Amino acid sequence: MRPEFGAPSGVGRYGVLDRDDDGRPVCHECGRAFEQLATHTRTAHGLTAARYREKHGLSTRTRLIGTATAARLSEAWYEHETEHLARLDAARDVDAARAGNTAAGQRRAERVARRIEASSARRVDLIPAQVAELGDLTDMQGWADRARALIERDGVSHAAIARAVGLANGSVVWNRLRRYPPV
Repeated sequence: MRPEFGAPSGVGRYGVLDRDDDGRPVCHECGRAFEQLATHTRTAHGLTAARYREKHGLSTRTRLIGTATAARLSEAWYEHETEHLARLDAARDVDAARAGNTAAGQRRAERVARRIEASSARRVDLIPAQVAELGDLTDMQGWADRARALIERDGVSHAAIARAVGLANGSVVWNRLRRYPPV
C-alpha cells in the first residue's frame, strides 16, 4: 500500500519534491539540496532516478534537477533545436513508447495533489454580504435569481455558493439554477 500524499517519506514528504531557496531539489534520503539530484541519489544512495521517484511517490515527469540547470539545458536545446528534432524523428519508435506507458509511470498522488493545490488557489468563498444577499432558501425562484446575479456580477462560482449555504454543488447547479431559469 502506498503512503498518503504528503506523509513523511525519508526526510521529505511522499509525492512532493521540495526545493531550497536556490531552486535545487532536496533529497528525501539525506535532506541536502543538489543541482542534479538523480546523479546524487545514484552515487550516494544507490538509487536510480526511476527507483527514487517510485520510492518517494514522484511522477516520472518530475524533474530531478535545479532550476538553474534546467534553464541551461533548455537554452542548449534551443541553440541546436533542428539537429535534436532530426535525431528524435530518426529514433522514434511508437510501439516502444506505448509499451512504456505503465501504471507505475503515472503517479496519481502527485497529480491529485497538484489539482487540489491549483483548485485551492482559485477557490474564493462568499463574503457575508453575498451570503446575506442570497437570502431565504425556501423561495426557490427568488433564490435562483439572486444566485445567478452573484455569479454574473461578482464572478462567484457555483461551488462557492454551495459551500456558503451548505448544499451539494450539484444541488445548486441542477436543482436550483436549471430548474428555475431566469424570468
